Amino acid sequence: MKVSDIKYERADLEKLKADLEKLAEELTAASSAEEQYRLVMKSVALSSDMQTAGALGEIRFLLNTEDEFYAKEHDYYDEFGPLVIGAGHKFTKAVLDTKFPELHKMLPEIMVANARIAQRTYDDSIAELLKQENAAVTEYSKLMASMTAEFDGKTLPVSMLEKFKASGDRSTRKAAWEAHGKAMEASGDKIDEIFDRMVKIRTEAARRLGHENFIALGYDRRERNCYNAADVKAFRENVLKDIVPLVAKLKASAAQKLGIDKIKLYDNETWFSAGEPAPEGSVEQIFDAAKKMYKEMSPSTGEFMDIMLEAEAFDVLPRKGKWGGGMMSYLINYKQPFILANFNGTAADVDVLTHEVGHAYAAYLNRGVVFPELMLGGMETAEVHSMAMEFFAWDWTDGFFGKRANDYRLKHLCESLHFIPYGTIVDYFQHIVYENPDMTPAERNAVWLELEREYRPYLSFEETTYFEKGTVWQIKQHIFELPFYHIDYCLAQSIALQFLDILQKDRKNAWDKYIKFVSYGGTLPFTGILAEAGLRSPFDTGALSSIAATAEKLLKKL
Repeated sequence: MKVSDIKYERADLEKLKADLEKLAEELTAASSAEEQYRLVMKSVALSSDMQTAGALGEIRFLLNTEDEFYAKEHDYYDEFGPLVIGAGHKFTKAVLDTKFPELHKMLPEIMVANARIAQRTYDDSIAELLKQENAAVTEYSKLMASMTAEFDGKTLPVSMLEKFKASGDRSTRKAAWEAHGKAMEASGDKIDEIFDRMVKIRTEAARRLGHENFIALGYDRRERNCYNAADVKAFRENVLKDIVPLVAKLKASAAQKLGIDKIKLYDNETWFSAGEPAPEGSVEQIFDAAKKMYKEMSPSTGEFMDIMLEAEAFDVLPRKGKWGGGMMSYLINYKQPFILANFNGTAADVDVLTHEVGHAYAAYLNRGVVFPELMLGGMETAEVHSMAMEFFAWDWTDGFFGKRANDYRLKHLCESLHFIPYGTIVDYFQHIVYENPDMTPAERNAVWLELEREYRPYLSFEETTYFEKGTVWQIKQHIFELPFYHIDYCLAQSIALQFLDILQKDRKNAWDKYIKFVSYGGTLPFTGILAEAGLRSPFDTGALSSIAATAEKLLKKL
């Protein structure tokens, strides 16, 4: 079935709330663990119905945030979703408080552990705050989706500026960044106000749940079941020791090739004086190349790609009102992934395609899982699925980039490395902000600039009028929409680079390890899956030194 043909029906969240509360009562009154298990499975079916409806409504809202019907549906889930969360927590508490301990043995161990974490994220005292938080996130998302910039005599969605930011002409790149800055500045005070509101709402929710600040609640929301803030600090130290110096070398080399003495913000994504490699051909040709790649990669990936194309489960062209990011959504009841992207004629089109296909393929492989919440695991696990897939696509880059395929591989590796310090800044910034929730906008901007000096010492914000104030963080949607999510990318990138290392020696071994890693889904914690797949934890002291050494050797070959 085509995704566009799936009938949308609003989930009745008030009924679902009542049903979950009734199930909680029945579970408490049940006379055996077996009866309780049947009630657990009923709750899974109810939740799957709700999640399918919610995901379909969200997809159609993101495809056109100006669609009045789906905008209202989005608001409906924002408003009433917290009520269901509350009922779900009551049911989960009944499961955790069971008088039949054998019930927990009938459920996956990690599911019980995650349920205990989830219990820490909610009680009825924060229901109204969750509604306010959802509304603030939606307000920011709509603002960013509708933002346009004046560039070269045209009014463009800001997402379309990315093509010009990747131009081989430095003045064009600078103009594109300036246009983006002017668009952001026009809404800058509003963005600061929204974020300030978010920080205070989240902080108040955390305090009502007994925390000093939002950090512990933020970690629990991300369902971190095998590492904590101290581990992330250890990872940051690894980044400073091994990745920052390597990226600084890469940037010095890039500056020399570009004939400039300093890397400005508008040079930061530029690696070639002749301009960045871009996919050859139309969107249709990109998908033809992708279909060929996945057919040759493995029988399973070929079958998966056929299913996705038959279901028309891709929407990749930017439009006014369309959400500006890239994502994979999953319709549980139809076992159907859906990929949304915004192609802009740059190498990022191939990046986002292979990245989101990594997520979707993992969902496809684990589509038979009994408990959907264990399909993909935590986001640091799920992002390995996608980031490693980007590297597995290297052998087919000729089909996308022609004679500049090697330039793409070089660019991809350089960007994968230089993303890690940036993503670390995003995460560290949030730690500082939520430790100090009463910061002014100017103080937050100053923190951002200080972290830039530490983790990206080569980068200058001169000549980008708005962003030189320290406001570039405002364009990072995860800071607003998914706090403490971005470090997941950094952790995953370090594991994806381990796969790249193995790929250089034995492709079959790398693919076998990848399938093993992906097939665990979320049935083990992140560090447990790493151990089972024979991969090193990024929290270990010196864990990134071998990655940096291997990457440096590979860079010399490309």
